[in-house]
Amino acid sequence: MTSYTTLLQRCLVDAYGTPRPALTAVERMHLVQILRTFLQRSMEELHQAHQAGAGGKEITTRRTALIDSLICYLFQLITEHYQASDLLTLIAIGGYGRGDLNPGSDIDLLFLYRKRFSNPAPDIVRDLLLLLWDLKLDLGWSSRSLADCIQWGKRDLTVKTSLIESRYLTGNRTLYDQFTRSIRAYILGRDIDTYIRQKWEERMRRYASYAGVHVLLEPNVKESPGGLRDYHFALWAGTVKFGLHSIPQLAETGLIPITQIRRVEQAYDFLLRIRNDLHFSAGRKSDVLQIGMHAEIARRLGYPAEDPWQAGERFMRDYYLAANTIAQFSQTIFEKCLPPKKRTRPVTDTTQLLVDQGVLLTPEGIDLQGESGLWLRQNPSLLLKLFLYQQQTSLPLSAPLQEAIRAHLFLIDDAFRQAPEHRDLFMEILQGEHAAQVLRAMHELGILAQYLPEFAPLTCLVQYDFYHKYTVDEHTLRSIEYLEALATTQERELKDLAKIYRRLPHPAVVKLALLLHDTGKGGKGEHVERSVERTRQATQRLGLSEKICDQVLFLVKHHLLMNHIAQRRDIHDPKIVDEFARTVVNVENLDMLYLLTYADIKAVGPGVWTVWKGALLWELYLLTRRHLLPEEEVVLTGEALIEQRRQEVSQALQDRVDQATIDAHFTLMPYKYFISTPPERIYQHILLMEKLKEQPLAMKHIHNFEVGYSELMVCMPDQPGNFAKLAGILASHAINILGAQVYSRSDGIAIDTLQVESLDKQPIRDERLWQEVYADLYAILITRSKRIEDLSIPVSGQRYFTHREQTLQIPTEVQIDNRISDTHTVIEVSTYDRLGLLYLITRCLFTLGIDIYLAKISTEGNRVMDAFYITDVHGNKLLDSQRVAEVQQALIDTLS
Repeated sequence: MTSYTTLLQRCLVDAYGTPRPALTAVERMHLVQILRTFLQRSMEELHQAHQAGAGGKEITTRRTALIDSLICYLFQLITEHYQASDLLTLIAIGGYGRGDLNPGSDIDLLFLYRKRFSNPAPDIVRDLLLLLWDLKLDLGWSSRSLADCIQWGKRDLTVKTSLIESRYLTGNRTLYDQFTRSIRAYILGRDIDTYIRQKWEERMRRYASYAGVHVLLEPNVKESPGGLRDYHFALWAGTVKFGLHSIPQLAETGLIPITQIRRVEQAYDFLLRIRNDLHFSAGRKSDVLQIGMHAEIARRLGYPAEDPWQAGERFMRDYYLAANTIAQFSQTIFEKCLPPKKRTRPVTDTTQLLVDQGVLLTPEGIDLQGESGLWLRQNPSLLLKLFLYQQQTSLPLSAPLQEAIRAHLFLIDDAFRQAPEHRDLFMEILQGEHAAQVLRAMHELGILAQYLPEFAPLTCLVQYDFYHKYTVDEHTLRSIEYLEALATTQERELKDLAKIYRRLPHPAVVKLALLLHDTGKGGKGEHVERSVERTRQATQRLGLSEKICDQVLFLVKHHLLMNHIAQRRDIHDPKIVDEFARTVVNVENLDMLYLLTYADIKAVGPGVWTVWKGALLWELYLLTRRHLLPEEEVVLTGEALIEQRRQEVSQALQDRVDQATIDAHFTLMPYKYFISTPPERIYQHILLMEKLKEQPLAMKHIHNFEVGYSELMVCMPDQPGNFAKLAGILASHAINILGAQVYSRSDGIAIDTLQVESLDKQPIRDERLWQEVYADLYAILITRSKRIEDLSIPVSGQRYFTHREQTLQIPTEVQIDNRISDTHTVIEVSTYDRLGLLYLITRCLFTLGIDIYLAKISTEGNRVMDAFYITDVHGNKLLDSQRVAEVQQALIDTLS
């Protein structure tokens, strides 16, 4: 291939008859036009090469050469003009110095001079920068003396790194050689361990900003874990520690097996190719793989598929596998370069312990004597035993051993999977502590998918929804991590879950259920039935006992049930609790399902598990446990329960409210109120009712800091539409409603109780805000001096949709059910979340003549799934099919 320097010279000769035109003002403008055309044509050729399938490294190398030719030519032309060719050295630094320029990458330059920035050096720098800016190049630049560079590099970690990647372009070569010697002597030659530790800490901070995983739904191909930056980090560490200039040189040191180096280079080339495509497509630097772009990028990169989403899934799977390869490699390099840690191990620094045929434990990790492959072929059980040893000792597997394991996955065949001794090894790993860490290691080396084929399709499987933040395999492994973390957690809100986990006799059952609970994903429609079938196949093949098989199948079949009931059903309805108790059968199943539900929700993504969700699940757990173990306490029903409530409330209020007032409240409130409302809330309601003797509206709020919400209680005259107006007033003050219980006394007084939070999911402590809420309530509901329409309520449903939201649009669905409750019709609404949504729904129901008894608010990502227990104005269920269809359509029209 003809070099860009030669092509550029031909272009200039064609235009001027010489490659060195005079630098007059007119010629400068003409020269810029010629160079801009040359640059544009060359970039178009690079784009065509990319579209034809050129590798990522090929394109970045060619673009680097293209920019080199332009910059070197202009620098030489300008220095000749000023007759000062040896005054400066022009150096490429950063990514440009590394020689990996993606189409939209910045170009970082260092103008190096000896001691003084004397004339005509400033003019040379100015003229070159102006010409490069005229070519629309994104530049970063600095001019420094040799001494400045040394001091600069010592003070600033980023600068030190950019100097490490420096590359000579043109100018004074002797000065550059002196520069490189100084860098090695004064920057690289000192405090190497400190530099590597600082880069490691920088890497950890970067990982933390991306939740520490490479399998995000919208990763940054450069900065996310496993991205290009991880490769660069490994290169920097290898450069300062071992004096290497490229990753392939690591193979020569024997530190990393050549097979791993080849995989890393292939992965790096693939990520470069993706970044090239992003830059070409956007016409600028763009590094985030937005969800709506997956299918289109897959098409451009040549992934064939009739279904674009399937092509997108395969493309993202390849991305995640490549990112995982680079992340593991970067981790390994840093471990090789960092100073050794003091270990508390079962072996000393000077001994090797033989624990099995060929298996050695050393201070550095677990290895096999001699040729690893021979031991594995002679004793395939080692493919599981090695991970059990890793779990028992906390020692890592050596890099050569990991490569040997990858090369011998074929040893795990049907006979291996069905062998009882291998089942016992696998279940021993699951039963032990820190099983999640070992399972992750098994997954990264391919063992988990090979031994448990049902898990294989989950590897790097993208979940295209607003709810899940990770791929299915990452979600699964995280769920087991969160489950095991209960053993040592100090979080107060998890103390009850932790007690249940610590007394669990067979945690392996829950861990196996978590491993298998999403194995049905990847197809169309609901995944639970497919997960159950694949779980049945796996447990039968493993030869587990009938009891364990039944328990694992139960957990997988019902892994969504407990959260569904807690979030969307009236858990104080005896019918709901009775049906749930019949499903779980016994307390052991209840304990395991509760733990699995927690781990499953927690692993969905940051912030998905909330203390509020935990409180609802805990309440359902307690109610169901009492139902299953009635001998633990006397369970009262009917009139006996109401009488007990009356006595408890009377005792609490004996010096504050007369008995006649308490008796009246118990007479005027409906039966369902007493079976679903705790005594402490009942006496708060009675105290609030007392205020109505002096004022027409009473309001009180209390904070639950442990759970993280505020509770608002409002007593007011019962008028149709008041609850909708209350919801609108709260929305106008940016108050988020978590749940609501709405009751009316037979004397025309409404008592509404709402659980609310701020938009940042905290209790609302601003007393001035509560005063404003009360003022609006009073003005709208009592004096009618203000209308609800006068408030600024975001009720139109109009909002800006992000690129991701446009891709994953959430349809509005309304389901109306008369079977769930004996006394109420249940309306379930699923739509996209926005402030003021509850006001939209309740206003619509009010106009339809519908009373709301209970509102259950549930949010998953940007989707809300609300449930409303309702009746008509006469207190009856909606049984007429025409009426049901009318309500359903009205809600859809309102929300769509």
